[in-house]
Amino acid sequence: MSDSTSPLTSDLDDSSWRQVADWLSGTDIEFAEITGPEWHVRMSRETSYLPKQTFDTSVRPPQQGSLVAARVRKVVVTAALAGIFLDRHPLRSSPLVKSGASVRQGEIVGLLRLGSVLAPVISPIDGVMTGNLVISGALVGFGTELLEIRAGER
Repeated sequence: MSDSTSPLTSDLDDSSWRQVADWLSGTDIEFAEITGPEWHVRMSRETSYLPKQTFDTSVRPPQQGSLVAARVRKVVVTAALAGIFLDRHPLRSSPLVKSGASVRQGEIVGLLRLGSVLAPVISPIDGVMTGNLVISGALVGFGTELLEIRAGER
């Protein structure tokens, strides 16, 4: 057990750590890592991420006698953390998913690089990839719109 003079103890007391946890609970941030000279703290929590949904208004209304509704749902996938957006693994030459390709819910459709860590960008729905909204290699912040998926088409 270390005392307050030990180099393995952080400069923050218990109430300060609770305050940091309270600040994080008011955000969509899933985890935070704080590092000192000889200590490392990782706080994590589950989030209820809901992707931003939009509707394509450029679709023409159905013609007389048509049985198909004309609204097409699009989902914009956003960055869950700040980093460098990658549309392909650094050791591969082809994109994880090409524009126009079918994707399944839970499939990896991109990566966010933060230092040496690669975090997956996951498709929240089944659909068709309509394209990237940022270029691969771009520095993005939390919440940046990364790519768009047209729902339900396969």
